[in-house]
Amino acid sequence: MISIVITLPLLCLLATMSANPADALSIGLGLKVVVSGAGGQTGKSLFRQLLGDDDFLPIGIVRTQASKDSLLEDKSIPIDDESRIVVCDVADEAAVMGALDSSNIDTLFNCTSGTPRPSGEMKDGRPVFAYPEGGDPEIVDWIGQKSQIDAMSQGTSSSVRHIVVCSSMGGTDPENMLNVLGRKKDSETGKEVGGNILLWKRKSEKYLIEKSTSDSDLKYTIIHPGGLINEPGNQRELIVGVDDDRVTYGGEDSPRTVPRNDVARVMMEACRNLATYQNRSFDLRGHEPKEGEESCVTTDFSKLLDPLEGKNCDYSLGKSM
Repeated sequence: MISIVITLPLLCLLATMSANPADALSIGLGLKVVVSGAGGQTGKSLFRQLLGDDDFLPIGIVRTQASKDSLLEDKSIPIDDESRIVVCDVADEAAVMGALDSSNIDTLFNCTSGTPRPSGEMKDGRPVFAYPEGGDPEIVDWIGQKSQIDAMSQGTSSSVRHIVVCSSMGGTDPENMLNVLGRKKDSETGKEVGGNILLWKRKSEKYLIEKSTSDSDLKYTIIHPGGLINEPGNQRELIVGVDDDRVTYGGEDSPRTVPRNDVARVMMEACRNLATYQNRSFDLRGHEPKEGEESCVTTDFSKLLDPLEGKNCDYSLGKSM
């Protein structure tokens, strides 16, 4: 288990920031938001955008001190105080409960995700991917997300709390290639174990939806991006859909991918436009104009979900763990 280093409980940290007039003036008053997985590529993009927007007062959560050090060294992240980054293993329920206080957080952005890496082995001429120790989807995408959801619904707070989740397209297909990554045979039983990241993600999404049903002040926004690419944001028309349906939403040749920066932007705008995005689950992709085609960049995020006509992703489709 990764060791826990909580530099300052988020409750105290956020309360201090909002209560001290001098600090408030220097950093700006705004919605108190937390980005878990701020050390990952999408989480980092979101954290960067939030830090540059006066509407938000962001704190980033990372799992290790090394991730925190990396963020502090990143010159593109305008951090004025290293206490804005908290080290906490999201897979440790007690640590998460101690770090997140739902009465003092407006929105939790959940960008945590298991990340497979080449294991050094080869199979059929291709590299075999595996999850690092403690980073299996069951641990990160289920236990870790469940702990964060439980923390945001703990206590007797009557204020509206919002959880915005960065998930993935492909959840309606149990045989999606992403589920295969990290699978291995148990040496004792001979059965395949591990992997199934989309099934674990879908389990946590269903859990969040169920929690919001019993807690009317807990709102959610679940975004299923297509293939994440490291291209500039704010240069594409963004396409929304449901249930991995690309043809109805975009056409036969519609794109499969979306820039991480655009996913982060939509997450941020979902927080800013709560009435539009609350209790919604949808797919997201980015249309890259072909040569000679006029670009139609998405700028009005209050109307981004209009093409769905109120539809949400159907969780009776596919499978979950």
